[in-house]
Amino acid sequence: MHDSEITALIATLQAERAALQSGKFGQLLALENTKSAQLQALENRQPSKQSIQTIRDMLAQNQRLFAAAIAGVNAARKRIDALQTVRSGLNIYDQSGALAMVPVQQSAVEKKA
Repeated sequence: MHDSEITALIATLQAERAALQSGKFGQLLALENTKSAQLQALENRQPSKQSIQTIRDMLAQNQRLFAAAIAGVNAARKRIDALQTVRSGLNIYDQSGALAMVPVQQSAVEKKA
């Protein structure tokens, strides 16, 4: 793999890292396609050990960022679900110990002229 090909792969991995860190997940599919083609080209060449190690390190770092992004999205989803549950009603235990829902009344905003 030529230096320009390695440089291009490293630039793609840096762009992927930047997209993950900034939450621009819409850019990841195009970057994945580019990265996949560049890694395929890497299989047919003999890059230096240093280049391979650099690429491995960057791939590992991006993999950790992917895992953190997924965990963050899941945490946000759980929080939104909890807030929606509270909006519809509050779960409590009644006197007999059974789970009961107390409906929450939505207060109407009163406008005065």
